[in-house]
Amino acid sequence: MNNKLISKIKQSSAKQARSNKVPASQAKLIQQTDALSGFNMKNLDMENVTIYMGDRCVEYAKPNLQGNPQTNIWSVRGEHKERASKDTRFEQRQQQSMQQLMEIFKNMAPPKTEGAAEEVEQKQEE
Repeated sequence: MNNKLISKIKQSSAKQARSNKVPASQAKLIQQTDALSGFNMKNLDMENVTIYMGDRCVEYAKPNLQGNPQTNIWSVRGEHKERASKDTRFEQRQQQSMQQLMEIFKNMAPPKTEGAAEEVEQKQEE
């Protein structure tokens, strides 16, 4: 009876060991995560991360970002696309803002005569 019980326990532990086995594709990821955890790195939840490298950039969608701001060590994994920096939304918004500012500055051109400059100063004081 003891032998049957022992064999059942061994069988169940063998089944459990097989079910707990990590796929080879995930084993490296787990090792990297463990190594990064050793540097006190924490997971940061973010939707998108863009890393700029001069005129090129890499955009990560729903990345796994780990980092430690004190040591400035960062790790980014996930699906990514490489593209030109000028094609990113941030850069396009920056260009639009600059164009709008240039239009504002054009409309605020200083008066060309001294009398007009004094009138502008008087209006500003009022």
